[in-house]
Amino acid sequence: MSATAARALSACLVTLLLAGSACSVEVAAFDPTRQEDEGRSDSPLGGLSAVDATDAADVEGPTAQIRIPRFTYTGFDPTGPALGQLGRLEGNMVSVLGPEVGAGQTSLESAFARFTTATGIEVVYTGDTQADDVLEELLGTPDQPDVVLTPQPGRLRQLVHEGHVAPLPRLIRDQVAAGYDPFWSSLASVDGRLYGVPASANVKSLVWYRPDVFAEQDYQPPATFGELEALVDQIRSDGLTPWCVGVASGADSGWPFTDWLEDYVLRFEGPAFYDQWIAHQVPFNDARVTALMQRVGDLWSRPGNVYGGREAVAATSVSQAAGDHLRDRCVLHKQGSLIVRDYRVLGGRVGPGEDVDAFYLPDIGESGRVVLGAGTFAATLSGSTPALGLLSYIAAPDFADNRIAAGAGGYLSAHRFHNTDLYRDAIDRSMANILVAADPFRFDGSDLMPAQVGADVYPRTATLYASGAIDAWELADEVEAAWPS
Repeated sequence: MSATAARALSACLVTLLLAGSACSVEVAAFDPTRQEDEGRSDSPLGGLSAVDATDAADVEGPTAQIRIPRFTYTGFDPTGPALGQLGRLEGNMVSVLGPEVGAGQTSLESAFARFTTATGIEVVYTGDTQADDVLEELLGTPDQPDVVLTPQPGRLRQLVHEGHVAPLPRLIRDQVAAGYDPFWSSLASVDGRLYGVPASANVKSLVWYRPDVFAEQDYQPPATFGELEALVDQIRSDGLTPWCVGVASGADSGWPFTDWLEDYVLRFEGPAFYDQWIAHQVPFNDARVTALMQRVGDLWSRPGNVYGGREAVAATSVSQAAGDHLRDRCVLHKQGSLIVRDYRVLGGRVGPGEDVDAFYLPDIGESGRVVLGAGTFAATLSGSTPALGLLSYIAAPDFADNRIAAGAGGYLSAHRFHNTDLYRDAIDRSMANILVAADPFRFDGSDLMPAQVGADVYPRTATLYASGAIDAWELADEVEAAWPS
């Protein structure tokens, strides 16, 4: 950790008493020069050496000596809103770096403004679609952010092992445990310690369709995967184009294919195999996975199945595919819940009976009602009082409520206690229900893989496969060869 970050942590070694508040608060930071704590020798990893003295759990592994900042409120309700409990906080500002821009940034900043009003802490948010790359340049510099938002748990774990991220104190751990399914905690934990707070969620197992075409042709949303395949054949037989597909997304091109593949692996091989594959307990180029890559490629290659043909897929952007769908150039478009923003920017109305609606990508029975999704996690690099206060807010239901109330759409929360009645549109409530009803839910595989695989080689070679430049076996072998030993 940089000297700047270390000074920021040392600077918050204070004990606060909130005037006029029913809650007492103790917020203390670590002393990076301290080598002993309650008889335990410390060898700080990457310079982090904060300790939560109330946390006596023994932790093994490379992060065992990272000590936890104190942040404790007497009588704090971990299931309730945070802003009414945090009160005014010591400090002036907290800097945040994340990938959300556009409408997402608008709703995020609206929620942060509520935090500023309640606590007196200004939140300075920098949104960049390449936030992880920006962070790499800022690590160890005076401009290093206090808090980062990342959609990649694999990247978060990497930052933890490099010693950049402070573990979260008991109060915030209790909030996450109370508000989220344990699966979410497991994604942001290393060696039994929690380092990240879920900040948003999205659903990927969706197929968007044209309700007007369905009504005209007497099509019905399929209940099984077999019915989906039969529907695709019927659409093509009726002289219509079943799918719009585009995988171009600038430096992030290729990720739509990874979503298709991971949804297929979940359904055809099951959640247990999916977990083993993501964890590299079976090779990335396992024959069962390669066969599913080929299955997706065959679907895209069949004449008449995809608008523009297979050769257009790699050059078509995600937003262009959504636009083609709105312009009646196809009937179906497989994309996650975040595509709502693109449809609306393009002038489309989204929801039951509107220009586009969505149904759950059917399972095949044996796999269960599996749902692939993703989300972002917030973590602190500084462990300062303002940063911990902000993470406590992000871990609480009022953060989700305030983001939804901003009305930007396309935002979902997996928090158990957030107010789902606040979702403005029926489509948002529908997607939230799919998220809640998942049995089981699994996180986007590429985001769980090591960053050099999931954020680089995997989507990059997926783009080549989408274009037809390489075959499924070459894709699988190249990603397998890139996996760190």
